[in-house]
Amino acid sequence: SAALFGVWNLFARSAGGMLSDWLAARMGIRGRLWALFACALVMGSSLLVFASITFEGSGLGAALVTLCVFGCSLCMTNGCVFSIVPFLEPSAVGGVSG
Repeated sequence: SAALFGVWNLFARSAGGMLSDWLAARMGIRGRLWALFACALVMGSSLLVFASITFEGSGLGAALVTLCVFGCSLCMTNGCVFSIVPFLEPSAVGGVSG
C-alpha cells in the first residue's frame, strides 16, 4: 500500500490543482480556499475512519480502501496548497515548488 502513495502523486496532485482552478474561476480566491478545506476535510475524516478500523470488525480490505482514500485526498490537498501559494506569497513560489 505504500507504493500507492507514489501512484496517487501522478494524478491526484494535479486533480487537486485543477479542482482549485475550477472553483477559482467561479468564486475567486475563496474558491481555492474552499477546495483546500474540502480536500483537507476528506483527508482528516478518512484518517479518523482508518484509525477506528479493527481487524476483527471491518478487516484488512476496509483499512486498505480507507488508506487509499486518505492517500488520494492527501495528494489533492498538496495540489490545492500549491495553487494557493503564488497568490498569497509570490516570493515563496520557488521554496514551495521545490
